[in-house]
Amino acid sequence: MSIYRLLFCVALSMSMLTIHPRVWAAAYNFTYKIAGDVGIAPVQAFDDGEKIYIQFRDVKQLPAIFADTPAGQVLLRLGIDYDIEVPFVVIRRLESELIFVVRQRRAFLRYVGMTEEVLKNS
Repeated sequence: MSIYRLLFCVALSMSMLTIHPRVWAAAYNFTYKIAGDVGIAPVQAFDDGEKIYIQFRDVKQLPAIFADTPAGQVLLRLGIDYDIEVPFVVIRRLESELIFVVRQRRAFLRYVGMTEEVLKNS
Protein backbone atom coordinates (compact mmCIF):
# COMPACT_ATOMS: atom_id res chain seq x y z
CA MET A 1 0.00 0.00 0.00
CA SER A 2 1.40 3.36 -0.93
CA ILE A 3 1.87 6.05 1.67
CA TYR A 4 -0.72 8.23 -0.09
CA ARG A 5 -3.33 5.48 0.05
CA LEU A 6 -2.54 4.91 3.72
CA LEU A 7 -2.89 8.63 4.50
CA PHE A 8 -6.15 8.76 2.57
CA CYS A 9 -7.53 5.81 4.60
CA VAL A 10 -6.49 7.42 7.87
CA ALA A 11 -8.08 10.76 6.87
CA LEU A 12 -11.26 8.98 5.78
CA SER A 13 -11.55 7.06 9.05
CA MET A 14 -10.95 10.24 11.06
CA SER A 15 -13.67 12.07 9.15
CA MET A 16 -16.09 9.26 9.96
CA LEU A 17 -15.45 9.86 13.66
CA THR A 18 -16.41 13.50 13.37
CA ILE A 19 -20.02 14.06 14.32
CA HIS A 20 -21.88 16.86 12.62
CA PRO A 21 -22.57 19.64 15.20
CA ARG A 22 -26.33 19.52 14.57
CA VAL A 23 -26.42 15.77 15.27
CA TRP A 24 -24.29 16.16 18.39
CA ALA A 25 -26.46 19.04 19.66
CA ALA A 26 -29.62 17.02 19.07
CA ALA A 27 -28.23 14.13 21.13
CA TYR A 28 -27.61 16.32 24.18
CA ASN A 29 -29.77 18.79 26.07
CA PHE A 30 -27.94 21.96 27.13
CA THR A 31 -30.99 23.76 28.57
CA TYR A 32 -29.53 24.27 32.04
CA LYS A 33 -28.94 27.54 33.87
CA ILE A 34 -25.91 27.97 36.10
CA ALA A 35 -26.10 30.58 38.88
CA GLY A 36 -24.48 31.48 42.17
CA ASP A 37 -20.85 31.61 43.27
CA VAL A 38 -18.70 31.34 40.13
CA GLY A 39 -15.80 29.99 42.18
CA ILE A 40 -17.62 26.70 42.79
CA ALA A 41 -20.18 26.71 39.96
CA PRO A 42 -19.80 24.28 37.06
CA VAL A 43 -18.59 25.65 33.72
CA GLN A 44 -21.11 23.65 31.68
CA ALA A 45 -23.86 21.08 32.05
CA PHE A 46 -25.96 18.96 29.72
CA ASP A 47 -27.90 15.71 29.74
CA ASP A 48 -28.39 12.79 27.39
CA GLY A 49 -31.97 12.08 28.48
CA GLU A 50 -30.83 9.75 31.26
CA LYS A 51 -27.85 11.33 33.01
CA ILE A 52 -26.57 14.85 33.68
CA TYR A 53 -22.98 15.64 32.71
CA ILE A 54 -21.43 18.48 34.70
CA GLN A 55 -18.01 19.97 34.06
CA PHE A 56 -16.21 21.81 36.86
CA ARG A 57 -13.00 23.81 36.65
CA ASP A 58 -11.20 21.20 38.76
CA VAL A 59 -12.77 17.77 39.19
CA LYS A 60 -10.27 17.09 42.03
CA GLN A 61 -11.89 19.76 44.22
CA LEU A 62 -15.61 19.17 43.99
CA PRO A 63 -18.24 20.89 46.10
CA ALA A 64 -20.83 18.84 47.96
CA ILE A 65 -23.68 18.13 45.53
CA PHE A 66 -27.32 18.22 46.64
CA ALA A 67 -30.47 17.48 44.67
CA ASP A 68 -33.35 19.82 45.50
CA THR A 69 -36.33 17.46 45.64
CA PRO A 70 -39.95 17.83 46.84
CA ALA A 71 -38.85 16.04 50.03
CA GLY A 72 -36.02 18.53 50.60
CA GLN A 73 -32.34 18.70 49.79
CA VAL A 74 -30.66 15.32 49.38
CA LEU A 75 -26.88 14.88 49.46
CA LEU A 76 -25.67 12.96 46.41
CA ARG A 77 -23.06 10.28 47.05
CA LEU A 78 -20.09 9.38 44.86
CA GLY A 79 -20.45 5.89 43.41
CA ILE A 80 -24.15 5.72 44.27
CA ASP A 81 -25.76 8.88 42.89
CA TYR A 82 -22.93 10.15 40.70
CA ASP A 83 -19.66 9.09 39.12
CA ILE A 84 -16.58 10.91 37.92
CA GLU A 85 -15.75 10.46 34.24
CA VAL A 86 -13.03 13.05 33.75
CA PRO A 87 -13.64 15.84 32.90
CA PHE A 88 -17.27 15.33 33.97
CA VAL A 89 -19.24 14.55 37.08
CA VAL A 90 -22.05 12.30 35.85
CA ILE A 91 -25.28 12.38 37.84
CA ARG A 92 -26.93 8.98 37.34
CA ARG A 93 -30.47 10.38 36.97
CA LEU A 94 -32.07 13.58 35.79
CA GLU A 95 -32.67 16.22 38.45
CA SER A 96 -34.45 19.54 37.96
CA GLU A 97 -32.17 21.42 40.37
CA LEU A 98 -28.78 20.74 41.89
CA ILE A 99 -27.06 22.77 44.59
CA PHE A 100 -23.28 22.91 45.00
CA VAL A 101 -21.93 23.84 48.43
CA VAL A 102 -18.50 24.66 49.85
CA ARG A 103 -18.78 26.07 53.37
CA GLN A 104 -21.03 29.15 53.02
CA ARG A 105 -20.65 29.38 49.24
CA ARG A 106 -23.43 28.09 46.96
CA ALA A 107 -24.01 27.62 43.26
CA PHE A 108 -27.03 26.24 41.44
CA LEU A 109 -27.82 24.25 38.33
CA ARG A 110 -31.42 24.42 37.14
CA TYR A 111 -33.06 22.62 34.26
CA VAL A 112 -34.90 25.31 32.30
CA GLY A 113 -36.39 23.06 29.64
CA MET A 114 -37.31 23.91 26.11
CA THR A 115 -38.26 27.54 26.50
CA GLU A 116 -39.43 29.71 23.60
CA GLU A 117 -35.95 31.27 23.37
CA VAL A 118 -34.23 27.89 23.23
CA LEU A 119 -36.60 26.64 20.54
CA LYS A 120 -36.15 29.83 18.50
CA ASN A 121 -32.34 29.51 18.56
CA SER A 122 -32.20 25.82 17.62
